[in-house]
Amino acid sequence: DENRSSADAFNWLGDGFVIGNHYYVHSLYMAKEGVLGFEQKGEDLVRFDILDNKVDLDSRVTIKDENSNKLCYVAKDGSLSVIFGSAVFENTKEAKALNPDGYIYNFGYRDEKNASYFRGLVLSRVKAEDVEDFSKYEYLSETGWQDDITKTKPLIDRVSCEMSVTEINDEESEYYGKFLLTYEKDTIGDEICVAYADSLGEEFKDSTVVYSAIDTKKIEGTSHYNA
Repeated sequence: DENRSSADAFNWLGDGFVIGNHYYVHSLYMAKEGVLGFEQKGEDLVRFDILDNKVDLDSRVTIKDENSNKLCYVAKDGSLSVIFGSAVFENTKEAKALNPDGYIYNFGYRDEKNASYFRGLVLSRVKAEDVEDFSKYEYLSETGWQDDITKTKPLIDRVSCEMSVTEINDEESEYYGKFLLTYEKDTIGDEICVAYADSLGEEFKDSTVVYSAIDTKKIEGTSHYNA
């Protein structure tokens, strides 16, 4: 969008990850508008060099996704939004994944008017060496991996905008080799939940509340957001 400007918008950081000697972080472009005073209009990927095991903030390079809509898609009529960068899983040897395939898996969420789900978890992937080439990104749909971000399918619903996906590598755990999703149900709510998937790309099941916050019931005017 040629109208991007720091005067009428700001950047909100999503999840980050490391490839080689580079640290990447998703940078959500938030316009200062809408009911809450901010509304996502785009997203970029920001790269930093890692020097002496520290992130060199002066080395910042922005890989812009202004025109391809591969990290974020927001329909002009508000009927659909698909936003990635919420949780990244590096399925690589360098990250010591149990079954590395060389892909960076990027989890996000899908909001759709009149859908049977609410805030569905969606998934994209790209080979680690191609992470800066948005044309190489793939999206999981009902028919498998394809290149259309709008065809993403929910793997579980009622997730939050910020969350995490972790591979369970404790050999003594009954969940060894499975993937753990941790999120706040409905983004703004009282329940912190976990759910499990047998492998990357599978649906997350057995959603379980692991913590119920009571602050909102005891303190007037409070809420939880992406806890």
